[in-house]
Amino acid sequence: MRSISRPNFACHVSRHDIGVNVFSVDPEQCRQLCSVGGFIQFLPEYRCTDEFINSPNEIWHVSTARVFLRHTRGSQRILLGGSIADLAAGETIPYVAYSLFERQGQERRQVTLHGAALAKAGRGVVLLGKEGAGKTILSLELCLRHGFRLIANDLLLIGVIDNGLWLLGGTKHFFVRLAVVQQYTPELISFFRDKTAKDPWRCRTSIPAEEIGVEVEKEPTKVMRAVTVQLP
Repeated sequence: MRSISRPNFACHVSRHDIGVNVFSVDPEQCRQLCSVGGFIQFLPEYRCTDEFINSPNEIWHVSTARVFLRHTRGSQRILLGGSIADLAAGETIPYVAYSLFERQGQERRQVTLHGAALAKAGRGVVLLGKEGAGKTILSLELCLRHGFRLIANDLLLIGVIDNGLWLLGGTKHFFVRLAVVQQYTPELISFFRDKTAKDPWRCRTSIPAEEIGVEVEKEPTKVMRAVTVQLP
């Protein structure tokens, strides 16, 4: 493939203290793609700004007739080919940025876990368990009725600092099933479009923490306990 010049700067996307500069032949539309969409709500601590940050990690978007992806410079730079419409359909840029976040995070002794994390009085608690085990509804109960603050639900960031485990953030929404809400938190039924679904176990919705008055912990919190959840 012929040499490709770096396109114009579009935006900087980041997670906690790591990030990626995005360049594009269509910077305005590219910035829009990185700012909105259904996928980014599932990326923990995701941010998009128009400020250039000095970083070796880059995504270059070039307009080509065919869609392609190529790694260069030790996988720190990713070259994406295709139209803006192609990339928008699959929310490709945030998805690719996530892989670069994970690579940088692992180099800094950080990992992303499936679980939930809460804080109270500066002490962090991690809830682990399989899908459907009850992590989300237990998190809701502790936050709504017992004074806990939400650090993460669904995906959480955890890292090693001074040989201790610290909670660094995570996704701030509750992805809940209608069947569970009907049983444990009926006051949240109004968030479901189909309140009388034939199969309430399969009927799910996402509720942002701020919409139900759940306080969010914004500071790194040391892990003091980890619990495996399996509600009946």
